Amino acid sequence: MQFDLLRAFPYPVLRPGVDDYRDSDIQATVYFEETSGSNIITAEIDFALSVPEIKKLVSDGVAHYVVVFACRDTYFRKASIKEQSSFTETFSAGELRGEVLIYPYIIASSVITDFECAWINEEFGPGPFSFPNGAVLALDQPQSIYIDRDAFKPISSCFSMVKRDNIADNEWQVQADGHKVQIASVQLSKHA
Repeated sequence: MQFDLLRAFPYPVLRPGVDDYRDSDIQATVYFEETSGSNIITAEIDFALSVPEIKKLVSDGVAHYVVVFACRDTYFRKASIKEQSSFTETFSAGELRGEVLIYPYIIASSVITDFECAWINEEFGPGPFSFPNGAVLALDQPQSIYIDRDAFKPISSCFSMVKRDNIADNEWQVQADGHKVQIASVQLSKHA
């Protein structure tokens, strides 16, 4: 589901920039880290939620924290569904590369009836409210991060500079038949 501030829901949804819940907010922080010595990337996710009634739905087991990770470069998509507001998710080599989009939600995992909350905007009426299974209860703005696998590898070059005295000044020779391409000149640097 794309994040759209103008999207209307038939029930209140906690989200930034919309006043379905007055003076309330949701924020998901996602931090990526490479596990040293391996190609595994770990995402640490932490939800901050200011509506105790939605937190109670999660603790009662009728709602869950959800983060969807999507990567177009690798055609990878994964939904992490958890009961805890803080959790980690690991990704193996090749799953994430390039732009990775992160969509944080809180979803009803079963039918919810008789939901009441003093923070709900009066435009929705006095309540109580009902949510179908799978309903979005809260969502944060999507996040985007760029992961470049080559950044995790040591940088090396396929070229090597070599000095050869039998070459005239201001000339270069290229030898491409070895493991690395050799670029030869009389001097490696005139300023050295």
